[in-house]
Amino acid sequence: MLLSAREAFAPMAELAIERGTKHLNDCEKDECATCRHYEAIAVVYAYGKPTQPIDIDSRALREELEKLAEQTGRSVEELEREAEEVGRRLLRYRGTS
Repeated sequence: MLLSAREAFAPMAELAIERGTKHLNDCEKDECATCRHYEAIAVVYAYGKPTQPIDIDSRALREELEKLAEQTGRSVEELEREAEEVGRRLLRYRGTS
């Protein structure tokens, strides 16, 4: 019988929780990398990872599109339409639209 990932890894997760709790309760160091690690994991699992903003430099993007258009003999607008369509297909594929 094949176990699901949740069933297979649940015992390891329980052990990790026990070890992390024991370490955090017993550690007497002022600065401890292990404590910081367990604290970071606890926050991520309790609240989720924070979103990471993405900065887009529109001028640099336009320059890259212009270079690509020149190299491929296509227009920037054509490349933009193609990229938009690929993005839509990817979203549909992942079931988010």
